[in-house]
Amino acid sequence: PARAALLDGPGVAAPHTGVYSLAQADGFLFAAYQAAVVKVFAVRARACIHVLEGHTSFVTGLAVGIVRGRRALLSSSSDQSIKLWDLASYSCKETYTAHNGGVYAVAITTRAFFSASSDMTVRAWPIGVEEPPSMHSLPLPQS
Repeated sequence: PARAALLDGPGVAAPHTGVYSLAQADGFLFAAYQAAVVKVFAVRARACIHVLEGHTSFVTGLAVGIVRGRRALLSSSSDQSIKLWDLASYSCKETYTAHNGGVYAVAITTRAFFSASSDMTVRAWPIGVEEPPSMHSLPLPQS
């Protein structure tokens, strides 16, 4: 079998913490870390080229898409927030907060993005709207 190449891990680069999610686009790999950062890797170079900082707890989910005509990354976190990163500048453009629990998954379409939380809701966020209307919150079934 083929041997896996190591992009990150102990002895490669700090921080040395768990990885919770991966996303990829255009030859780049994005990795969500327990250390509250997202690392950006150039896959062909097998190198970390940037670290996105701004969350205050574990980064749990990632999604890449086009927002307002630009390539963007969404990151979700157990700090109850979602961050929108511009991938041209690697800067955080917006922070979304409406969940009452950690946000553990995100997905993106051309018109909206979605977030799922331990507060038992899935929210739809129209692109460009800071707070979602309450009708966009879907309660998850109780177990």
